[in-house]
Amino acid sequence: MKHVVMGTAGHVDHGKTSLIKALTGIDCDRLAEEKEREITIDIGFARMDGADGSVIGVVDVPGHERFIKNMLAGVSGIDFVLMVVAADDGVMPQTLEHLDICNLLGIQRGIIALTKIDLVEPDWVEMMAEEVSEAMMGTFMEGAAVCPVSSADGRGIEALAETIRGVASQVVPRNEWGLARLPVDRAFTMKGAGAVVTGTLISGTIRLDQELELLPQGRPARIRQIQSHGKKSAEAGAGRRVAVNIVGVDVGDISRGDVLAQPGAATAALTIDAAVRAVPRLSRPLKNRSRVRVHIGAQELFGRLSLLDCEKVESGGEALARIRLDSPAVCAHKDAFIIRSFSAQETAGGGVVLDAAPNLKRRPKEEICADLRKKMSGSSEDSVEQAVSDFGLAAPETKEISVKINMDPETVSELARSLVSAGRLVEAPEPGRLISAPALERFKSEIISRMKEYFGLFPKKPWVSRRELKTKYFGKTDNKVYEYALEALEKEGRARASVSERGVRHAEGSEAALAEEARLREEISAIYTEKQFNAPDADEVAAAIKSAALDIGEVYNTLVEAGTLVKLGPRAFLHADAVEKARAAIIGHLEKNGKITVAEARDILGTSRKFSVPLMEYFDREKVTFRQGDERIAYPFK
Repeated sequence: MKHVVMGTAGHVDHGKTSLIKALTGIDCDRLAEEKEREITIDIGFARMDGADGSVIGVVDVPGHERFIKNMLAGVSGIDFVLMVVAADDGVMPQTLEHLDICNLLGIQRGIIALTKIDLVEPDWVEMMAEEVSEAMMGTFMEGAAVCPVSSADGRGIEALAETIRGVASQVVPRNEWGLARLPVDRAFTMKGAGAVVTGTLISGTIRLDQELELLPQGRPARIRQIQSHGKKSAEAGAGRRVAVNIVGVDVGDISRGDVLAQPGAATAALTIDAAVRAVPRLSRPLKNRSRVRVHIGAQELFGRLSLLDCEKVESGGEALARIRLDSPAVCAHKDAFIIRSFSAQETAGGGVVLDAAPNLKRRPKEEICADLRKKMSGSSEDSVEQAVSDFGLAAPETKEISVKINMDPETVSELARSLVSAGRLVEAPEPGRLISAPALERFKSEIISRMKEYFGLFPKKPWVSRRELKTKYFGKTDNKVYEYALEALEKEGRARASVSERGVRHAEGSEAALAEEARLREEISAIYTEKQFNAPDADEVAAAIKSAALDIGEVYNTLVEAGTLVKLGPRAFLHADAVEKARAAIIGHLEKNGKITVAEARDILGTSRKFSVPLMEYFDREKVTFRQGDERIAYPFK
């Protein structure tokens, strides 16, 4: 079943609430003070039947300028507007302010209800209809139907209802594929049930027993009961007015403007990047670094507006901006918001969130603006690519990208595959994760640069261990991304790995060092292969083969890491083949005799105590043997 939401708008005392009662039979004034003063103070709710069994939720908002923040809380989730103008009063300041607000929030459809026609002559009604239509020129309401009505005697009510049904049928249903988000416009306690929140579900679907979180607090909450227009439901999709009974959060901890959402559906942001636009009737320019009130969803927040591409925005002007808030805004990509002046309480403009989690690293304004323009006017592919780029080397999954740009995960996956095929994204460091191709290339170049820097500091080292390089220069980088980049550099021939693969070095400009390291490895290995159990110590080898370019001790480390040599002591090494021969001989002796001494091992291997002692200690560590006094037995605890 299709659900849409219509909101009222218009000047105080123009008959919005009376009109809704005439249309639906529901009195939206629920507060005693509203009854007493005969004006709407807070938002109210009703419903009416649409065409083809659809449901039209109705949000009635206050018209008085003192309650504009309540109006904004109600109008933020509507699909189309019923602009109410009294025939005996005409277009008034709040009429125009509400029109500006709806325009800034991206509402694209509306109807004009010319109320109180029972108080004026027919000629006056006709003239006023023309005046109202002229006032709507240049806005989304230009050409909207004007329906003369009287809530007092019922004239025009049915015709207006049919017009409402016609407009509602044109509304494209909101996305139910997304993660659920419910901005809270009311919270109260229901006896025997606990906390209840109401609002318009702006995306996704909610279900009984679903685990959500209350933002910005991050408090977990479980759905116990769902009602939509007074009827219990097992689930509710985007576009519905709902009341949700939740468990896990006290009503005292809930405020208007909080958002009940699936984890990851929105960001609680203290800084947002946005495209802003000033209203056409602005009394004074929006200036850089000015204090403002920001209304987003049902939230009212205070913050500072930093213009990125200009110093001020005149009436009707546009700019890119960064807004630093005093408390977190719960929002997502492309969410609309309203800006009001900090002190004068004038609607100054509005905008669209381009990035709810911007990179706060200091960058030139020109670079920030270039990125924001891509997010503002680029294609869907551009949006996905830019989102991945914003994550830098974090290599997000599709779900994270979907949340960041508020796009269907399946669409994101399809676009990502296309971008990978085009070489604009790289699926790395593992399936399902993505990195911007330029970002990966920059990172690989930085690795090479850091290698050169390292070997400039340590010219006699043939290799730097992968771990040391990361710790020294790339400590915060995802380890899988780092390893992927190193492997890519090796495949491209821009970096070389040591024989153990633990060490790395840039290839360009390292030809002499790499050739010398290969020579030293070959000569050292040959010496230990030949000498077997009577090998010279490392100092003797270093004196024999000599190298002015490299530290021979580092070459020994590489041979040990590669498994070519086995280190028995500070300067004592044997070839790995010799150690395996010794292992077989020792095990054979133990199987025959049950025990062995160091002297017996020396004689079996034809070596000296210089090697037999550390070799037997090595076998102890390797759990080949077990020492009992001066003798050893086969390791008994296998």
